[in-house]
Amino acid sequence: MQRLHDEFHTRGLTVLAVHMGPNDEQVEAFLRDFRPRLTFPIVFDTRGTVASTWRVESLPRSYVIDKAGRMVYVADGGRRMDSPHLKGLFAGLLDREGSDRLPR
Repeated sequence: MQRLHDEFHTRGLTVLAVHMGPNDEQVEAFLRDFRPRLTFPIVFDTRGTVASTWRVESLPRSYVIDKAGRMVYVADGGRRMDSPHLKGLFAGLLDREGSDRLPR
């Protein structure tokens, strides 16, 4: 996620991580000590509001939301978000004037 943020944030991509669970010292210490340092926003969903709203069925779950606020990609399970395939999808979405759906 950090590599994806590094490559595309100047083109308008926002990477946002949501931790669903308690905001405890162990998580804070992990984030503080993680290298390379994570420079994209990480929010804590201690009440499960995000999970409920977005109908999270498994963890991790990744969403891509286009410029119009539409969900255009959902991925369950771990994956390299900076894979050549996904980078191509992100680049194509960012290059589009009107946000159409990403190809699957």
